[in-house]
Amino acid sequence: MNNIKTEMELTAKYMTELVYPQIQKLGWIKGELYSIENNPDDTLKMLDTRSAIDGFILESNGSIPISTRCQYGTSYSTFTIRRSLRSGKKTEYDKVSYAINHPGYTYPHFYIHAYLTSKYNGKLISMGMARTKDIYPLISEDNINSAPDGNTFYFVRWDALTANGKKCRTKIF
Repeated sequence: MNNIKTEMELTAKYMTELVYPQIQKLGWIKGELYSIENNPDDTLKMLDTRSAIDGFILESNGSIPISTRCQYGTSYSTFTIRRSLRSGKKTEYDKVSYAINHPGYTYPHFYIHAYLTSKYNGKLISMGMARTKDIYPLISEDNINSAPDGNTFYFVRWDALTANGKKCRTKIF
């Protein structure tokens, strides 16, 4: 995996090779995973940059847009949503919260978040999957983390979803 250059490429590789096979094995969702991260097609890039869609689950009846993220080292059992970019550009939170509140706009139906032991050659520690519409109402200014690069993230704990009566599938390895 050391030839992988970007976080998006690494996430796409882990989702395809480690995470999604476990999701299928557990029966959380069926269908084929189609990752669009780092795809050279301009339309697919637009779905990623404008709508925070990282891929689709292709089923016989249609497709389900998803957002994916991998983090490394420790499992915090949270979904993280980019709140601000040092560059000032629109974030995942900006795009998805707008789409949720404006019917007809496209956004990921599910968030899939995985924690792995290390960035390269990592093993799964845990993973969670929940509906985007269940995650976003639980976002709070009290739950913000800063990354070393100056970007900030909201975080929503997996157990907060179930405590609020929402379905959140989780697996600890």
